[in-house]
Amino acid sequence: MEQEKVLVLGAASWLGFLLLNKLALSEPSFALGGTLHNLDVDFTSPVKKFKPVDLSDYQQVIDDYDPDVIVNFLRGEDEQGAGIHQYCITHIAKKSGYYVYASSVLALDGYSGVPLTEDLKANGISEYGAFKAACEETLQASSINWCALRFASLQGWVPHRITRNEGLLKKLKDGQTITVDRGVVQNRMLASHMIDGVAALIEKRVTGIIHFGTTDSSEEYTFLQDQAKLFGYPTELIVGGATRDVNLVAIPKRIYEVLGHNFMTTQQDTLQGILQIPELRKYIKH
Repeated sequence: MEQEKVLVLGAASWLGFLLLNKLALSEPSFALGGTLHNLDVDFTSPVKKFKPVDLSDYQQVIDDYDPDVIVNFLRGEDEQGAGIHQYCITHIAKKSGYYVYASSVLALDGYSGVPLTEDLKANGISEYGAFKAACEETLQASSINWCALRFASLQGWVPHRITRNEGLLKKLKDGQTITVDRGVVQNRMLASHMIDGVAALIEKRVTGIIHFGTTDSSEEYTFLQDQAKLFGYPTELIVGGATRDVNLVAIPKRIYEVLGHNFMTTQQDTLQGILQIPELRKYIKH
């Protein structure tokens, strides 16, 4: 039986990197392809690499590789990004395939004072949020099999770039004071755990909006203080800055319904997961 082809747009992003390595272990196996921009990344298994520059390049890659599944982790909130998104939809419609689009909880940043649940229609007002909302609306208007992922802050480590966790720990190790805005509330999970979910969504061809996040949430300020304390650094190195009223809590529900309660995690689980990453343990203060 011929392998299904998966094309990951944004393969050098940490989500793209993690997903391709995860899919390489899938049974039945996939043929894997990925687009790279500035970085040339080594994956754990063979990945056909493409280096498109502009919209026509991306269109050519999609035409030539002819994927059954496209996963779009590109950030590009511009006309080219919208064009790539539309071309993915067009290809998947012809292929009768499956399209996974990385949206954002910021697609809901136009709401105030309401829980950010999966049934809320996209309503972005920031530049990034409005772009993600428009892309979600395009998906809703299509007739393809699609899944849009909304999430806020992810945590973890990858070998080819400095993640926010490693960046924070580097500064703490150097004794730097870190100023963090107050009032920014999120629910943070491990990127690797989210990617386990994305791989399962691809396998099951789950459609619609999916939120990823923990069952609880906290201010960024509090979470970073907890992370500093866990690695042995004084919490005084995390200093409160300006106060903003920002709700970035993507409340998950469907993920439990379709994949089970093993995806029901807390921020304490996330912190302990960060602590167990071997490449980050070198930052533990002794």
